[in-house]
Amino acid sequence: MKFKSIIGLLLLLFICACNQTKQNASVQFYSEASSDENQQLESLIKEFYKWTEFESSGIDFETLENLEDSTYDRLDMVAHQKRLDELRSSNFFSEGFLAHYDSLAMRIDQGLKDKSLVYPIGELPP
Repeated sequence: MKFKSIIGLLLLLFICACNQTKQNASVQFYSEASSDENQQLESLIKEFYKWTEFESSGIDFETLENLEDSTYDRLDMVAHQKRLDELRSSNFFSEGFLAHYDSLAMRIDQGLKDKSLVYPIGELPP
């Protein structure tokens, strides 16, 4: 489960990074980066991995069950806010990423509420 959430977070991070345009940005390949930059990047990746494995709850977009029709009918917004605060306090994610993450949660929640997303209890999410 943690592995899936790690992949999901990294995918969201990648998507957010792709949406940003950089003017006059020069491309610098990893092999051309300075030794100090390489060490900083390696250290950051190790810190992120430790945070993911030992500190992160690893649960994104928790849902609440509707037992009347055996589906999940909305997101648990209390759990979502805790997760958002957890991501923010880690200092690994930009405010832009967190805003996008929050907007995804709102879209998923709305879809579950208006039944445009149907997520039966016990099945994989749509």
